[in-house]
Amino acid sequence: MAAWNIVVLTQGFASGCKSFAVVPLRVHQTSMAVEIVRVAVVVLSYWTISITMVFANKYLVGDKSSDDISLFVSWVQCIATVVLLFAFNFARAVYTKNLESAKISYSTITARPVLQMAFCFVLMLSFNNMCLKLVGVSFYQVARSTTIIFVVIFSVTILKKAVSKWIVGCCCLVATGFFLGIDQEKVMGSLSVQGVGFGVASSIFIALTGIFTKTALDVFDRNEVKLTLCTNAIAIVVFIPVILLTGQFSSAISSGQLSDVYFWVFLSISGILGTLMAWISAVQINVTSPVTHHISANSKAILQTLIAVVYYHEVKSSLWWISVFLVVIGACSYAIRRYHEEKTPVQATEQIDIEKNMGEIEKQNSQVV
Repeated sequence: MAAWNIVVLTQGFASGCKSFAVVPLRVHQTSMAVEIVRVAVVVLSYWTISITMVFANKYLVGDKSSDDISLFVSWVQCIATVVLLFAFNFARAVYTKNLESAKISYSTITARPVLQMAFCFVLMLSFNNMCLKLVGVSFYQVARSTTIIFVVIFSVTILKKAVSKWIVGCCCLVATGFFLGIDQEKVMGSLSVQGVGFGVASSIFIALTGIFTKTALDVFDRNEVKLTLCTNAIAIVVFIPVILLTGQFSSAISSGQLSDVYFWVFLSISGILGTLMAWISAVQINVTSPVTHHISANSKAILQTLIAVVYYHEVKSSLWWISVFLVVIGACSYAIRRYHEEKTPVQATEQIDIEKNMGEIEKQNSQVV
């Protein structure tokens, strides 16, 4: 590279200043190539971790006929996330020789915004895994596709913000795909009304968590690691009486899965992947943008659906596939439209924050992918 630059500079003295443009152009092209590779690696890593996470969770929660231990799985995943993030938070404090930075006060943990977000997170995670148990991986994305619709609804009802006709149109596209998918699942005899209900409930609390994330982050001075750590720690406590009262702890013991080596392997993997999802999602947003992250997540859903159909040897109708694409196109169109609207000065700051937080949640709370 050094020799090449010397040749160009030598030619520059002979042929004029125009030759000097070759050097920065070559450097610019190289930097662009490096950036493209970096983005590709990050996106591919996100897709790999996210898809693996879904299939690992499906293995753990089982199908309709097996004992329901979905909440028990959620509880163990929260424990794994807390252990890993606590170790990371402490190691960072030791490395920076600032042990005070690792401390989290009781008043911070019990702050109202944090408890609000933790409450929504517990319900979001619970309904998500219960949905995954009752629906196939191939239909999982469609069953939870109403998240965007509830983001818009809560923006209007809670934040009192107006939405454009374009955004409403995108939501209608998603809703069309959602109801068409339900109809086709019914035609094929694989519809779980309860599973779809859990998917809608999960979407509601994903949207609410997005709204509460901003105020909760302010409590922690925008420290996502501490927020995620505390949210999962609170979830661990909340899940204990729930899994006992629902009998899922007893089911986990009687089912014999706790003595299954593969079950613990997948459970450990899902816990690690959950923490990695928080990291890789944040990285993807940083190297691209919140909008690109949304598009990447929805594009990943198509590949995830294709893999699920092939892996489980499923046969789907043309209308079923159309429903999937309608949901994905609607979600991507929504993200692109929001990006253009955010460029105008009249857009509300709160709405922009929701879009960014929505991106952080899917990742920060790993278990929901």
